[in-house]
Amino acid sequence: MAGLFLEAAGPARVAESWERYAQPARWPDWAPQVHRVRIDANADAGIDADADADADIDGGARGEGGADGERIHPGMTGEVRSFLPPAARFVITSVDELSHTWSWRVSIGPVRLTLDHGVEPCLDAGTTTWLRLRGPLPIVLAYAPLARLALRRLVRAEAPATLAP
Repeated sequence: MAGLFLEAAGPARVAESWERYAQPARWPDWAPQVHRVRIDANADAGIDADADADADIDGGARGEGGADGERIHPGMTGEVRSFLPPAARFVITSVDELSHTWSWRVSIGPVRLTLDHGVEPCLDAGTTTWLRLRGPLPIVLAYAPLARLALRRLVRAEAPATLAP
């Protein structure tokens, strides 16, 4: 097992960055490797659960649609799809809303990864987000560039709203 620690800082507020993590429907908005998220209906089903009855959160339009507002919680299971197969099964193992931290286990076939995430305030009023990733060394190294990009996007400021004419 190898481990890697990554972090990124940006101008987004801590509350906004945390909400981007806490709502799976928003993952495709900032994580380029996430095309779609499916949440299993039975939260206690486990990582190898049958997912016949679930909520599909389609990121086809970068996060639009699906079970908006559903929040991560310990025991939540589901599937993350990228643009290429196979899908990755996941289980959320811990969430601390007050400290803005959460952890999950992800599996793609026999490959297992553990990811710990956090969001913290910066002295300049922005946000720092971090990721601790543990898994097989080749997978950890291959995932690192996508993870870095996703972390930078997580803490970016919201795009300015366009004004109506």
